[in-house]
Amino acid sequence: MLNENAAFTTKNQFTQVLGRLNGRRLQSLEAEWEVAVLNAFSKLGDVLHEPPLDGPSKIDLLFTCKDSQTFLADIACVSDEGYERKREAVRKLYSEFEKRLEAAGMMQHRWTVTLGPRKPVGPGSTPRLSIPLKSDFDSKVFNADFHSFLESVGKEPGIRKAYLVTIEDTVIALIYEPNGVGFFTDDVTLPNRASLKNKNPVFNQLKSKADQLKKAKYGGAKGIVLCDSGSHMMNSPPHGAFEFDFNAADAVKDFLRQRQHQSIAFVLLLSSVGIDEGRLPRRKPPFRRVQATLITNPFCADLPNDIRKALERVDECFPEPLNTPYGARETIKLRFDPKKLRPLGGGWEVSDKRIKISESAVLGLLAGLVSQDELFESLGFTPQSSKLGAIQNPFGYMARKKMRIASVQVEETSHDDNYLVFDFEGPDPAVSQFTNPKA
Repeated sequence: MLNENAAFTTKNQFTQVLGRLNGRRLQSLEAEWEVAVLNAFSKLGDVLHEPPLDGPSKIDLLFTCKDSQTFLADIACVSDEGYERKREAVRKLYSEFEKRLEAAGMMQHRWTVTLGPRKPVGPGSTPRLSIPLKSDFDSKVFNADFHSFLESVGKEPGIRKAYLVTIEDTVIALIYEPNGVGFFTDDVTLPNRASLKNKNPVFNQLKSKADQLKKAKYGGAKGIVLCDSGSHMMNSPPHGAFEFDFNAADAVKDFLRQRQHQSIAFVLLLSSVGIDEGRLPRRKPPFRRVQATLITNPFCADLPNDIRKALERVDECFPEPLNTPYGARETIKLRFDPKKLRPLGGGWEVSDKRIKISESAVLGLLAGLVSQDELFESLGFTPQSSKLGAIQNPFGYMARKKMRIASVQVEETSHDDNYLVFDFEGPDPAVSQFTNPKA
């Protein structure tokens, strides 16, 4: 895609996008979507990336159809990053409570940790929770008052007690239950669902992009391409009788109905989803696809027919995704390096006179990155492997039959690892007993 995008991308633009892609942070996922969206539209018409327009904004895409109709669009990503950061902060706080109680020798009692808003919240509202930084735990939570509380529990074990800490708009409560044994629970809900149509990550991102598009001097249709980089709203059901939260389409429709956003002609939602094959798992690629949802503004002039067709067909122009947005975010968080050689991650196939084995496996073995025992254990060869269904080393089997390697070829695959195909023939006279040619 990068090579194809060179037709409309400058050297400086490439430098910036490569810096984001190679950084292996969450911004790399946003950069990948940007590259893929530009590439997909380039297959349906002419693309300009960050076209020279009057105004302070740099807009990602100026698209021209074959009939010379154009639209200007900015590309954005939406995720549950804010919710995830809050969950991680809560997890650290719970973990610290457990450590402190264990150090005091009091984990045999029953404890409950509760986080809640300082003031009541109305229906449909999500409470705002303020979790202290880990560096502030000692001063704000586990201070002298906390230790006094633990001492009072030890002196009066038959009385229910609660330790309360108020931090900004949040109350943290540690509750001691005298009639329970060895039980530590938490009682807090941090949803990643939208209880309001106009206060959620999708609506906020649309509003930000609309403000940028307003600053661009352009008279044609304007739109927003919103990509899923790990957002519950992007793939959840719409609000209805049995669904009480709002999804991305709900938020988009509410956004487009508002008077101040009537210059936005459309919003295109993009996500990576699995291909549903019913009850049985899919055995052959493609396993995933890019799903596109086009939502047009009912208060704008109708989109030209060729533009609408391009927006409705663009999902056909993406390559197969290798991951879901949430999966991609997890690999980044776990510092997964996609460019690292993985000699223990490949597979193999065997037939009467042929063995296929991962190219990375052979390279890793010959380069000394893995030992033979490590490789054979990962492949399931006996005696190194105790896996269920482990078999004897097929190369050893060919050697015992006095076979020789007749050819080695590379077989391309759709993944980042190819097969080395070893074809055998024999027995090899160089390592076999002499035989009677008339026998």
